[in-house]
Amino acid sequence: MKPEDLSAILLTWNEEANIGRTLEALRWIPRVHVVDGGSTDATREICARFPNVSFHVREFDSHSAQWNYALSLAQTPWVIHLDADHVLDERWPEAWNRCDGEADGYVTKFVYVIFQRALRESLYPAKVTLFRRERGRFVQDGHTQRLIVDGQIKDFSARIFHFDEKPLSRWASNQISYAQREADKILGEVSQGLSTRIRGTGWLAPLVIIPYCLFFRGLIFEGVRGWNYTFQRLAAEVLIALAIHEKRWKDGLIKK
Repeated sequence: MKPEDLSAILLTWNEEANIGRTLEALRWIPRVHVVDGGSTDATREICARFPNVSFHVREFDSHSAQWNYALSLAQTPWVIHLDADHVLDERWPEAWNRCDGEADGYVTKFVYVIFQRALRESLYPAKVTLFRRERGRFVQDGHTQRLIVDGQIKDFSARIFHFDEKPLSRWASNQISYAQREADKILGEVSQGLSTRIRGTGWLAPLVIIPYCLFFRGLIFEGVRGWNYTFQRLAAEVLIALAIHEKRWKDGLIKK
């Protein structure tokens, strides 16, 4: 397929640490739509350096609404949606040219990058990032959004790197907000899979996350990067567990 059949959509909010790298890997795509939630850093100025980027400001209300607005800006048959810290690997232009376009959405594998080096494993799931514009829509899912694509789904050959070089204080602040929404999602789900049941206990997930990451996923062989990623996941699961306890207390499910 041709590059002009594809456009990219991204959300930003104070992403000056990441957005330049992300947009650099998108120069081959004729039109990139960035929807910004009101950045106060240099995000807008960095975006202005790229002639294929259009910058739009929209007050943030929810991830799903923000993404659906970004999707409404795209006019091409195909769309790829990316976070501001997602970087396409160098094989994407060739993989796109060879894509048969027979499916309605394509699943991409993600590679997590810590301290400028890719990890061999992570808990970041593969997901649909590339889809036919008319077959996709976004719905709210816990602390973030979920893309729903009507039709056939296939795997895509190229990967996406997940970088994030924002300060630790920004990461921690985000995780506190995410934990509240994830707790709402976990406690509100009727049909629960194994992962949701483990997290729903409010204590088991933090206990199993270290051995799961280090030994089952093999991150112990990544040295300090593996430990750093494992501690990130541990902190996130502890915050979710605390949010679950708090909500159960407020709902009268924990005895005084």
